[in-house]
Amino acid sequence: MQPRKDHSPSALFNWDSRVRTLLSAILIGTLCYAAARLGGVLSLNGPQKLWPLWPGCAMLVGPALSHPGNIGLFLILSGLAGFAAYDLQAGVSAGAIGWLLLADTLEILVAIFGVSYFLHGLPRLNSLEGLAKYSFSTVILGSIVVHSLA
Repeated sequence: MQPRKDHSPSALFNWDSRVRTLLSAILIGTLCYAAARLGGVLSLNGPQKLWPLWPGCAMLVGPALSHPGNIGLFLILSGLAGFAAYDLQAGVSAGAIGWLLLADTLEILVAIFGVSYFLHGLPRLNSLEGLAKYSFSTVILGSIVVHSLA
């Protein structure tokens, strides 16, 4: 009898974890660049201003929580690199980019700690309550903390 072949997606794409991490980082960096570009198009203040509700940072919380440790940090850095790439292309000064990245990092860390506290670790967004707590931590709490310091 022949052994049964595994046709699951995980068997088809059985790549080394370093390759998956690198591809994830490239995807996240690209998505963050696209989010910053879309935000720059929709913003009336220009790219060098802090926005009250910047969803780009909230987008980085999920990958950071689902990949703890160095991989999560690497994914956050790739997302921040996407933001910085857009800011450089938009003509934002290096000093302003530094402050924006510092504010984004603080917002991401506050959101990660808020999600971890309210949802006890990795969020399960299968209920309206879970989604509300995630949204509060990532969009509202992080923004309030960063903009009260700015």
